Amino acid sequence: MLEKNVPTLESYWLKILPQKNIAQNTANVTWNSLNNHLFPKLSKHPITALTPVILIDAMKPIANKDSLLLKDFEAPKKQCYATIKPEELPKLMADFSSSTLRLVTRLLIEWQLHTMVRSNEAATAR
Repeated sequence: MLEKNVPTLESYWLKILPQKNIAQNTANVTWNSLNNHLFPKLSKHPITALTPVILIDAMKPIANKDSLLLKDFEAPKKQCYATIKPEELPKLMADFSSSTLRLVTRLLIEWQLHTMVRSNEAATAR
């Protein structure tokens, strides 16, 4: 149950404060808000059973009151999609040719490279 893990979460929360430049007072206010509003709704579920749907349902009342604590949490860092340099393309194509990919898979990937379609569009094309 979540209640049994709250001290663990609190110790983790307090341990990351210096790394995230979060003031102690802000951390305490945020922790109290989580303790008062979120944890009571989640305590009937084991942490391993929490799903996005359960978390969203628990957060809806807080969001409706415009008191979400988003400013207290760091946004994920943006990552660019991995790319290859144009001069690496011949090696990529040669690797495809000598790979153990099924022919249809290899042709699909090559077709995607030529047409610049998304993988879902390529896989469902007729």
